[in-house]
Amino acid sequence: MDAFLRSDVMWPLKAIACLLVGLVTALPLLFMPKSWLARMSRYPTLGPNGLTAWGIVLFYGGIALIAVGQLIAGWIIWVMGVIFDVLDGRSAKAMEQFHVPRSERSIRFGKVFDPAADKIKYLPPIAALAWYAYVSGWPVWPMIACDVLGTLMRPPFGLLSRWQRATEAMAPGKFKALFQASGLIASAPLLLAWYRDPIVPNILMYAASVSSVLSVGSRFRTTSAIDRWLKFLGKRYFSHDDVL
Repeated sequence: MDAFLRSDVMWPLKAIACLLVGLVTALPLLFMPKSWLARMSRYPTLGPNGLTAWGIVLFYGGIALIAVGQLIAGWIIWVMGVIFDVLDGRSAKAMEQFHVPRSERSIRFGKVFDPAADKIKYLPPIAALAWYAYVSGWPVWPMIACDVLGTLMRPPFGLLSRWQRATEAMAPGKFKALFQASGLIASAPLLLAWYRDPIVPNILMYAASVSSVLSVGSRFRTTSAIDRWLKFLGKRYFSHDDVL
């Protein structure tokens, strides 16, 4: 299939083929039964934090394969690395649902490691795209600044903790990760010289930047009434819980 992707076939057909391969890869992982995840979590390397770590390895492993010309293999591995960002949260809930023991140390570490892993995965390639002018730097650099600030606001750093109403991961942060991943996917045809119009990646990067600002801003205290309203909306409509 790599030969097909390098052929003179119209680029939308090649993009559709890649998206279909991505769906075939992602859907079985997304709909993996929680009972399976609970069994897997009994092995430390396949628990929530282990899946987060594997997500980073697969993410950059996929990029490395694509860089050496293994386009489909790299794409499949990269998609798995992205989907593991969902699986780690589902694994944590599966452990709770099926009463699989998990230490407080592991839980505390996961609360720091999971959001940090998103930054480790997405920010370097996005920064590279902006640096080499594949996408506009206007949404990218503020987004990176907000992401770094958001990380420093969390434990163990606790920057600006005096003015925060919450330090846990917020729903806009997950939307931000979704937009970042989608922006990277939309940038792939630019890197492969299938087309040269960066409008779609730029729109997704702007959406990620807005989500990043909302993610950081939603942690700050306002008035007590607004805080109660935001807390209600967060629990009712924007829970950080994974949807699957």
